[in-house]
Amino acid sequence: MKGERVESVYSATMGFNKRKLEDQRRQVAEKEAAARRATDAQVLEDAERLISAWNERQAKRMPMIFSQTIGAAIRAGYWFLWVRCPACRTINAIDLRTLDRHPDAAVTSLIPSLSCRSCRPNAPFAELVRLCAPASPMKCGGSIGGECLASEAGAG
Repeated sequence: MKGERVESVYSATMGFNKRKLEDQRRQVAEKEAAARRATDAQVLEDAERLISAWNERQAKRMPMIFSQTIGAAIRAGYWFLWVRCPACRTINAIDLRTLDRHPDAAVTSLIPSLSCRSCRPNAPFAELVRLCAPASPMKCGGSIGGECLASEAGAG
């Protein structure tokens, strides 16, 4: 509130003016909420752009030089993470909303916990294929290496 004149909420004869104090607090909260709403749209746009770039890199099997957070993927509506076992080539879709992980954790932090159950006890680390936005992961018409993910997920 630099540069703004703050009215006194204290009167020497009457004490604190609770109504003025509450009004000032409400006005500050409204300003903060308006600023947050303005940045939320930008954050969502940035998250979608980042996820699109990550999906493109994954489809081309390029080295992973960055990874978005679980919270960014969920906020952008990319709820499903396609994961593939390199040994048996099973593909699964993981719903990120159901995981008990911190929203600021990277999607790549899930790799050790997503190893294939049928390949245990010596299962290789899972490969992250892509993030998918639709409510139903079966409608995500993605592919990797020329293979359709939706058709393999139904078989595996």
